Amino acid sequence: MLKDGSIIKSSNWPEPVEIKLIEEKENYCHTIGLTNKSDN
Repeated sequence: MLKDGSIIKSSNWPEPVEIKLIEEKENYCHTIGLTNKSDN
Protein backbone atom coordinates (compact mmCIF):
# COMPACT_ATOMS: atom_id res chain seq x y z
CA MET A 1 0.00 0.00 0.00
CA LEU A 2 1.29 3.45 -0.89
CA LYS A 3 1.57 6.06 1.84
CA ASP A 4 3.27 9.42 2.33
CA GLY A 5 7.04 8.96 2.55
CA SER A 6 7.10 5.72 0.52
CA ILE A 7 9.87 5.33 -2.07
CA ILE A 8 8.75 3.72 -5.33
CA LYS A 9 10.81 2.46 -8.26
CA SER A 10 9.61 1.71 -11.77
CA SER A 11 10.91 1.43 -15.29
CA ASN A 12 8.60 4.41 -16.01
CA TRP A 13 10.96 6.78 -14.11
CA PRO A 14 14.74 7.19 -14.42
CA GLU A 15 15.15 7.14 -10.61
CA PRO A 16 13.25 6.30 -7.40
CA VAL A 17 10.38 8.65 -6.50
CA GLU A 18 9.40 9.63 -2.94
CA ILE A 19 5.65 9.95 -2.40
CA LYS A 20 4.97 13.34 -0.80
CA LEU A 21 1.16 13.47 -0.90
CA ILE A 22 -1.65 11.08 -1.77
CA GLU A 23 -5.13 12.46 -2.36
CA GLU A 24 -7.85 9.83 -2.60
CA LYS A 25 -10.82 10.84 -4.74
CA GLU A 26 -13.95 8.93 -5.66
CA ASN A 27 -12.56 6.52 -8.26
CA TYR A 28 -8.86 7.37 -8.40
CA CYS A 29 -5.82 8.32 -6.35
CA HIS A 30 -3.82 11.51 -7.13
CA THR A 31 -0.17 11.02 -6.13
CA ILE A 32 2.45 13.76 -5.86
CA GLY A 33 6.09 12.63 -5.83
CA LEU A 34 9.60 14.04 -5.61
CA THR A 35 12.86 12.93 -7.25
CA ASN A 36 16.43 13.75 -6.29
CA LYS A 37 17.78 14.42 -9.77
CA SER A 38 16.83 17.29 -12.05
CA ASP A 39 17.18 17.80 -15.80
CA ASN A 40 17.50 21.59 -15.41
